[in-house]
Amino acid sequence: MIEGQGTKTYNICKKMMYSNPELLHNILHEVTQVVKYYMEKQIESVATLKIQEISKKFLIHKSKQYLTNKY
Repeated sequence: MIEGQGTKTYNICKKMMYSNPELLHNILHEVTQVVKYYMEKQIESVATLKIQEISKKFLIHKSKQYLTNKY
C-alpha cells in the first residue's frame, strides 16, 4: 500500500521508517483502524446471518410441529 505496488524489499517503506517514523506510524495506525472496522462488520454480518438461519430453522420446526399435531 505504501509502496504503491507489491514488493519484496519494501525500500520506500524502510526509507520512511528511518526518515519519518511518525508519518509511517500514523499511516499504519489508520490502516489498522480501517481493517479492524472492516473485520468487525464482517463478524457482525456473519452473526446476523447465523441468527437468521437459526430462527428460520426454529420457525420451520415449530410450524411442522403445529401442523402435525392431532386435534
